[in-house]
Amino acid sequence: MDQFRQGSKKFFLEAIDRRFREDRFLKKIHKFLPHYALAENVPMARFTSLRIGGPARFFAEPHSLEELRRLLRCAREAELRVFVLGAGTNLLVDDGGFFGLVLRLRGAFWERYYFRSEGITARCGLSLRCLGRLCGENAIGGYEFCNGIPGTVGGAIFQNAGAFGSAIGDLIREVAILQPDGEFARLRPAFSYRRSFLPAGAIVLSVELLRQEGDKDHIFRRQKEMAKMRRERQPREPSAGSLFRNPPSHSAGELIERAGLKGFRVGGAQISRKHGNFAVNAGGATCADVLNLTFFVKHTVRERFKIDLEPEVYYLANSPEESP
Repeated sequence: MDQFRQGSKKFFLEAIDRRFREDRFLKKIHKFLPHYALAENVPMARFTSLRIGGPARFFAEPHSLEELRRLLRCAREAELRVFVLGAGTNLLVDDGGFFGLVLRLRGAFWERYYFRSEGITARCGLSLRCLGRLCGENAIGGYEFCNGIPGTVGGAIFQNAGAFGSAIGDLIREVAILQPDGEFARLRPAFSYRRSFLPAGAIVLSVELLRQEGDKDHIFRRQKEMAKMRRERQPREPSAGSLFRNPPSHSAGELIERAGLKGFRVGGAQISRKHGNFAVNAGGATCADVLNLTFFVKHTVRERFKIDLEPEVYYLANSPEESP
């Protein structure tokens, strides 16, 4: 009984604290932005490729850098967590949603790009598919792999997205970021396999990319080959892309297939029958289904092959301890 009372008291105090932070944020933000610019309790399932996720307490799509800075300042002063949403293609949002502010940097301002003789400038909201297509049209090589990745430039830099042996980090000259304190910085971050080492809390604003001249016919031919391989190998059901990072000298998909887990299902979440490293929403899947499926696959592969698989999908939860 005492444990129950202590748990109830903790829950009650947390609820009061949340309400206090909500009110403080709303009072601050409405001084700067019109009421229509901020939405409340927005289902995140609408913005993730898995079609899964509870509500974001606050949701905004700033139309300028100044709006972004004001939103961040108000969230910081109200002690609200902030999450920057890209295309939502490598993201799993908790069923309970996210108590904080979700920022979606899409639209004309965030999707601009410039081709110069010395390089390419792309803002964070530009889609990788668009970048790949534009590079092909301008006979710029090295970006063929981008054409089939359903993400944004900002999200790709955050996770050092790649395919077919190439990664975005190999093509970067410089990244412009907005730091948590609202100050700007330019840097060339270090990258490793599916990781970037950006300062904690930094938001990618734009990137300077290398320009490598290529043969347009060869580029388009390579893009078609990659698109064909994707169609043949990857599922069409809603997914978040690769479920696990490939461990050194191994393919996560092959390990999962050798463990006999293709088609294995937990609730509405299922390991694709087409590719072992894809978890798909087979119908009505919840975040809990995907988490339980991920745990089971990870445990089975460890037991069978003594190899630890590391999730590649970003899990957004209410508790900072649960989210990476």
